[in-house]
Amino acid sequence: MHITSLMRCDIDWVCELDQTVYEKHWSKEGFVQELNNPYVKNVAIRENLTSKSQGVAYLFYSLLGLDCYITNIVVSPSHRRRGLAKKMIQEVIRRAGLDHQKRVVLDVRVSNHIAISLYRSLGFLVLAERNGFYSDGENAYTMEIELHLKLKQSGNDSF
Repeated sequence: MHITSLMRCDIDWVCELDQTVYEKHWSKEGFVQELNNPYVKNVAIRENLTSKSQGVAYLFYSLLGLDCYITNIVVSPSHRRRGLAKKMIQEVIRRAGLDHQKRVVLDVRVSNHIAISLYRSLGFLVLAERNGFYSDGENAYTMEIELHLKLKQSGNDSF
């Protein structure tokens, strides 16, 4: 498995994977807009690095002031429980530190106990609960990890 960034030629497999995972999925145009937005970044995981290789996971995040906000994490159902989401989030934390961001923030459904456990294992803490955050009315936890704390824990004070 290889961590890369998405390119425009990846839109078809990203849309297909999004439709597989979500009932309410993004449009192709929405993904194109994200790829063209200079404040939106992404991470993808591919099985190999050939030009025709489809990915098995992707993550989008935005740079908002000194915050890095994870907006979307998707892992193919056939590749779950292999640590791919963890690898992508670790890569985002690494990149955010290099970009001098102060924290990484995300929202997660309060019912998504597996994801919450993953985020906590990486050092994320619940910042707040947002009532009715999702279109179906479910609440979300806003979780964050402060990067200066993460960097000190890892022994890297160079940022």
